[in-house]
Amino acid sequence: MRVLVTTFAIAMLVRPGRMTAQAPVAADSIYTAETVTQPPLVIPYSCRAVALGQALRHGESGTVVLELVVDTLGRVEPELLRIVRSDKPALEEPARRMELSCRFIAGKVDGRRVRVRMQVTTNFASR
Repeated sequence: MRVLVTTFAIAMLVRPGRMTAQAPVAADSIYTAETVTQPPLVIPYSCRAVALGQALRHGESGTVVLELVVDTLGRVEPELLRIVRSDKPALEEPARRMELSCRFIAGKVDGRRVRVRMQVTTNFASR
């Protein structure tokens, strides 16, 4: 059985550019995707494949929506990753492991890297 996994970050849909040069950039603050000049972008092929075990049967699919924070180095902060919704609870842990393995180009405000909170949708489908 082959499993297809796709990840879609909501931050990629947001039109960047609301912050201005007059706004100070706080080092420890967590920004939202809507308030940064450049949202985080997942680096292609950086997410590791995860074993699903018996989570999906042939022909089944499932979706997990996660909220996460990408730090200034482009890594997901494990303690701030949470499940927003899932249509298959058995897929929550594989989705979590996969998102923790992903690397991002960090979000920016006026050229400075910042921490950004965003939602990511992970779709699983067996073939």
